[in-house]
Amino acid sequence: MPIADFPGRRGWGYDGVLLYGPDAAYGTPAQLKSLIAAAHRRGIAMMLDVVYNHFGPEGNYLGLYSPQFFTERHHTPWGDAIDFDGAGNRAVRDFFIHNALYWLDEYHFDGLRFDAVHAIFDDGKPHILTEIASAVRAGPGRGRHVYLVLENGANQASFLGPPGASAAFDAQWDDDAHHCLHAILTGESDGYYTDYTERPHAKLCRSLAEGFVYQGEFSQHEGRPRGEPSAHLPPTAFVIFSPES
Repeated sequence: MPIADFPGRRGWGYDGVLLYGPDAAYGTPAQLKSLIAAAHRRGIAMMLDVVYNHFGPEGNYLGLYSPQFFTERHHTPWGDAIDFDGAGNRAVRDFFIHNALYWLDEYHFDGLRFDAVHAIFDDGKPHILTEIASAVRAGPGRGRHVYLVLENGANQASFLGPPGASAAFDAQWDDDAHHCLHAILTGESDGYYTDYTERPHAKLCRSLAEGFVYQGEFSQHEGRPRGEPSAHLPPTAFVIFSPES
């Protein structure tokens, strides 16, 4: 889970405000490095969840001295959208690119899991996610395999590729597979589960065979088409998880 510094003594980590600082509740930076080194000695890889779609609402003063970090052109469910595609926003992009490199280089994490990237808005070229992946592959990824995993409700297969592919991410959490299983086992039909109540077994089979259920089909929950074709991707591109099992 995310460990970026946040206000207060306890939290889930998804409202971080100082993205380069491990929260003191988890120990010092030196202790975090020792933990990762100890895991490596035992053959255990360590991944970190990073949140690049918003800053936490409490304790975030970035907008006061760097208002160009945020934009009203886009909106997220959790706070002001980060301005990745505004004029002259190279510094904003570099802030997040170097943050990803920082955790991998300084702490020797083995990979990053990017939270809710469907709430990262960037109409520029290349997309900020592509820039991050390229920088990782050209940096710490040159000498070792670095795992890059997305959480992306938009099912954008174009961000994914074979393991270690240049400018691409290794895998994505496959929400479709989870939602099919959840709908089958619980019968829940609220919220996004609405999209999985009709023929859930067939949809589960499609997810297991091709990755995504929604590959451009209309989503009743979202009121628009969702996803991109994914059958060409390797099985390693999909992280299937099921707390219900």
